[in-house]
Amino acid sequence: MKNQRIRKSSRTCLEKCLLVRPDDSLLILSGRQARSLAEVFYEIAMSSQSRVFFLQTPMHVLRTGTVPAELNALLHTINTLILIDSELNSHQLHDTLSAYPNLRVLCISTASQSTFNRWMDTDFTRLANSTNKISDLLSIGNRLLLHTPDDTRVTMSIKRRKGIADTGVINGHGNFCSLPAGEVRIRPEPGSVEGRITVQLVPGNGKKPEAAQLIVSKGLVKQIRGNSATAENLRKALRNRSGQGRSVVEFSFGTNFDAEFGKSSIEDVKVQGSATVAIGSYDNKNSALTVHAKAIMLSPTLSIDGRTVLQNGMLTLP
Repeated sequence: MKNQRIRKSSRTCLEKCLLVRPDDSLLILSGRQARSLAEVFYEIAMSSQSRVFFLQTPMHVLRTGTVPAELNALLHTINTLILIDSELNSHQLHDTLSAYPNLRVLCISTASQSTFNRWMDTDFTRLANSTNKISDLLSIGNRLLLHTPDDTRVTMSIKRRKGIADTGVINGHGNFCSLPAGEVRIRPEPGSVEGRITVQLVPGNGKKPEAAQLIVSKGLVKQIRGNSATAENLRKALRNRSGQGRSVVEFSFGTNFDAEFGKSSIEDVKVQGSATVAIGSYDNKNSALTVHAKAIMLSPTLSIDGRTVLQNGMLTLP
């Protein structure tokens, strides 16, 4: 029965999330811990695809600028890629794999078959509907206001910035999706973030809220207030960072109604009713970024150009 469940989940993932077709060329790239899950995908794919490749390799080979020549050549000959490993950095992988615009990519951030089965129980149609609505409004917006019941109030410019929707489904809104799904990301205009941000959790550090407050001016974190574990974790992550290394580089909003806090750092940021701030640094052209720390807000209210899109974390749009 257990074997049947994981096979069904894998087949559904290939057909519904990745929209794999018989004439696709598919590469399954797996970390060592995820080999058994990757082998199930390989077996299912081989039953219907003519060209399927399976490689086990450390995922650091896909970091920006370090893709080996042999793998680079293979990525240019396929059109579909599945990455499977524990705690994958899907944001970094998204930036790296943007160099392959014809590639459809599914990033699965777990080696656990039971966790993967749980993620596949999500209603992806409902998830995509709400996630894409928020992303579309962010993409056409100019000003963003974010506040929470525990004293967050922060504004920023998002003019000419694109909302990135992570729905778990390749559906015309991009060629990259990940599991667990359910997140909308926006990178504000550098230097435009102003205000205070009250955060309660650091992704991957449990599910007991402990408040800390970030004071932000001209896009930089100037002060971390509080004596909580959350505050200490952020101070530690940013201790050796100064100036532009403390830039507020990204906000994201969780939209997954089935995700739970305390399962993994990847799943924490997908929980519906949460918002995440990323602190890091930009490259010289303010395009690529490096994230040094993340922290989670609870029950955010999001307004775009004066229109309320989220109220205490819940979508207000029909």
